[in-house]
Amino acid sequence: TALGEWDVREPAAGSVEPPPLEKLQQMLADDENDKDYEDFQEMLEDVAKWGMHFISLQSTQNRFRTKAATRREWKVKTTKGGSWHVIAWGTARNSDPGGVMIILNMRTFSGTDIRERLDPPPGLTGRIGGLHLKRRTHEGRQGFDLVLSVGYAFQNTDDEERRHKFWDHLQRIHTKGGARTQHLSAIDGNAH
Repeated sequence: TALGEWDVREPAAGSVEPPPLEKLQQMLADDENDKDYEDFQEMLEDVAKWGMHFISLQSTQNRFRTKAATRREWKVKTTKGGSWHVIAWGTARNSDPGGVMIILNMRTFSGTDIRERLDPPPGLTGRIGGLHLKRRTHEGRQGFDLVLSVGYAFQNTDDEERRHKFWDHLQRIHTKGGARTQHLSAIDGNAH
């Protein structure tokens, strides 16, 4: 399926279980703790059966050891599901339920496709992040210009200034790129 066809996918033959995104999200909740890497690999292999190009997760509760860190990246190689590139935005505060993540299927994307990492401004760490991905059509590879954003909005009971700052930053992310840039956002904004 071409990258520009954003539709609901049927699983590959022999796969009956839906992608285990909720289980994957729970596994990622603790930063740099001893995650069971093999389980993580296995889940990404299951997700790959659905032909997903990328995964966006909110409320992953990524905890970074220092306040200076707002983004972490790592690669996960699977036996059958190929390689995945994980970009996680988190916080050093234990009281913040935030944490957002984009996981790219490297069968679809390459490291050179990432033109810009759209890190959050102060006050929104672990609440929003994004990527500007771009590739020219070349030697049989389909070109694209895509901005992916992921966010976990503040609740209505949170500070009004922080809530407005979140939505304002999301609008700024949507101004990235040119007239042909496609924008895809995965935002948890219920009761926000």
